[in-house]
Order: sequence, then structure tokens, then C-alpha cells
Amino acid sequence: MFEESDLDVKVLPLFENLNEAAHLYVYENPVYTCSDISMGAYRRSCHGDLTEAQHEFNTAMSRRRIEVEHSFALMQNK
Repeated sequence: MFEESDLDVKVLPLFENLNEAAHLYVYENPVYTCSDISMGAYRRSCHGDLTEAQHEFNTAMSRRRIEVEHSFALMQNK
């Protein structure tokens, strides 16, 4: 779905004037593939668990994703 949407082509110009330290990403559902502008959750490797920082990042982003999904649900019900 993400690849078919051409969202990366539409959003990429917004990122062009940012410096390297301010690079932004669209956080997406982990089932989609990552691209130059998108990323998903960290996944545990076959060699071990996530670091504490990676686990905290995943938890924080999961909370934000749930907030966004609830917002979409509210908009659809209006």
C-alpha cells in the first residue's frame, strides 16, 4: 500500500532542506517495508534481544501510533 501511494515521492521534497542531524522519518506499521523516508520498529535479531534504548523507542513509537490510529477512527466516525 505504501509503495503504491507514492507517498515517498510526495513527502521527500519536504526533507530536502534539512541538515543531516534533523533528518525526519515517517513512522509506519512494521508490516510495511522501510524506505529513505520511512521506518518501522526495531526488531530483535537472531543474536539477541533489543537494547534498552531500542525497546524504549519501540514503546514510545507504539504509543504514538496508537494515538494516531485512534484519531483516524474518530475522524471516520464523524
